Amino acid sequence: MTKVLYIEHDDDNLYMLKMRLERVGDFEVLAADDSEKGCKLALTERPDVILMDLEMPVVDRWQPVRTLKTDPQTRDIPIIGMSAYALD
Repeated sequence: MTKVLYIEHDDDNLYMLKMRLERVGDFEVLAADDSEKGCKLALTERPDVILMDLEMPVVDRWQPVRTLKTDPQTRDIPIIGMSAYALD
């Protein structure tokens, strides 16, 4: 089973992607609603991949990515940056 950590503050986006991944395949989806919680979960749960919204409350943009990539325990976990922001 592939363990996915999804860091997303929007409940609708979180629900949609979590349900799709769990229905489509052999995925266990862990969720965090802010970057700080997500970084802590990455350390304790060691997911296979992290999906991260780049527009997050508390700590946003690239700082959580830098934090995870500088930590020896999480630096090898692939991170996919996502955003639902579709306006100019």
